[in-house]
Amino acid sequence: MTLERWGRVEGTILLSGDPRRAAKLVLIAGRAYEAPGLTKNVWLREGANIRYEVDALSNAEGRFAFAMVPPGASWIRRAEGYPILGSDIPVDVKAGETANAIAGEPRTVIGRLVPPAGIELPKDPKAIEIGIELRAPRMLFANDENERRLLEEYKEFLASDEGKAYRQGDVKASPDGTFRVKLPPADKYVLRARVFQDPPEEGGATRVAIAELAGLISVRPAPSGRETEPVDLGRLPLAPILGSGRRAPAFEVKTLDGETFRLADCRGKVVFIDFWATWCGPCRVEIPHLKAVFDAFGKDPRFVMIGLSLDQTIDPVKSYIATAGIGWKQAVIPTNEENSVAAAYAVRAIPSTFLIGPRGEIIAMGLRGAAIRPAIEKALTSEPPKVP
Repeated sequence: MTLERWGRVEGTILLSGDPRRAAKLVLIAGRAYEAPGLTKNVWLREGANIRYEVDALSNAEGRFAFAMVPPGASWIRRAEGYPILGSDIPVDVKAGETANAIAGEPRTVIGRLVPPAGIELPKDPKAIEIGIELRAPRMLFANDENERRLLEEYKEFLASDEGKAYRQGDVKASPDGTFRVKLPPADKYVLRARVFQDPPEEGGATRVAIAELAGLISVRPAPSGRETEPVDLGRLPLAPILGSGRRAPAFEVKTLDGETFRLADCRGKVVFIDFWATWCGPCRVEIPHLKAVFDAFGKDPRFVMIGLSLDQTIDPVKSYIATAGIGWKQAVIPTNEENSVAAAYAVRAIPSTFLIGPRGEIIAMGLRGAAIRPAIEKALTSEPPKVP
């Protein structure tokens, strides 16, 4: 049998960066609390599966101490209030030594919003809205009393002074999309971002959103000695918001005949875009309808038609259009290319079609079969609409 001296853990618990008094804490050691980079706990060296817990209460300055701690990996967590998953503080305790810890220390979180192809971030950062909030507990069973109680506790917590730090509704972004915010450690936050064409106006006029993002992020406690390191979320791609009346994302492609096609060069014309592929059965079914449209409007100088193939190589496309007698412009845009046109138009299935008006606005989406021709005919005879 080998005996080792107890270790000791001292530290401070913070609330929004300030010391928190009379906070109940618990230190836990055991097999489930081991972690990479931390010393294996003394209780486990002979294969024992023992869980060790000890409590502490912070003083008026937010200071706390655990006097008898087994050497090795331990974790500190709150013993009261709404349970914040992922906020446990790892501590590596040495025999006969004192380890220091800071609980509840907010971390700097940084990231950069990246717009989809064809969309630029507005120069006025007020047109970019970012909000981050602690994720609500999952409700798996509508009539479960415990789940309803936990949801109520979550709402009460966010409304409390402590909970306000876990809800950042007005995160400022720079014109290049970068942002910085302080957040307490937690396993799951919901990050939402939305980009508008224009900043807010007096009177609360309706604005047009052009791109958005919604996803989960994690903010872990900082490792000891690296408390000043930020949590870097990296590049956060925004998804385009498309729909009738919204501006169509700009793009530029090289056509099969070697020309450069720019949507911006088509202002004043009606443009029909067809995302397709030679291997797509439903796309082939549409070809007769598209040929009829091109025969009807292909010579009209006010009309442009282009097919954007998602094939990975050019040869199959060249072979197919020659066999099928396709006469309108074609380009190949492999989907594995970063910032592809397909991503800008949020294409998740093909065929996918877009009818673009003379001022660059989307008139219609998802036109198929016999519905294509009358939509184009109407667009050519209508007054150009105003684009928001």
